[in-house]
Amino acid sequence: MSAPPPKKGLKNCQVKIRYGDEMSARANISVLCEQHGTSRMFLYKCPHCLGWHATKNFKPNSFFITPENTFDKH
Repeated sequence: MSAPPPKKGLKNCQVKIRYGDEMSARANISVLCEQHGTSRMFLYKCPHCLGWHATKNFKPNSFFITPENTFDKH
């Protein structure tokens, strides 16, 4: 019996920076904004790996974060 195929999107997930929790992702927002040349990012919980990722593009259920509001409640 072979292993089940990976969930759709998991391969794409593997090339992204994965944070184990929301606070770890928030703590790196300033660095991520600088690396991506933007003043804001969106954080979201990944449905594939269950970790947290950041993106420059809005995704449903994502949180808008800037270096200035990194630890504001969402």
